[in-house]
Amino acid sequence: MPPDIEQALRNKWVMLAAGALMTCLMRGTIGDILASHDGMQSMNQSIDESRAVSAAVDGSR
Repeated sequence: MPPDIEQALRNKWVMLAAGALMTCLMRGTIGDILASHDGMQSMNQSIDESRAVSAAVDGSR
């Protein structure tokens, strides 16, 4: 078990949120999105946005 379980859970939430964001917006699978022209860039932006939301929530506690 990781020493910082809260951080591990937060990391998992960020990745799930980013994946959900992209699959809903792009109406496709992660594989389809990554295979598209700007798929990796879009996915990285989604992860960055999810990470920023997570950091903002953590900072407000």
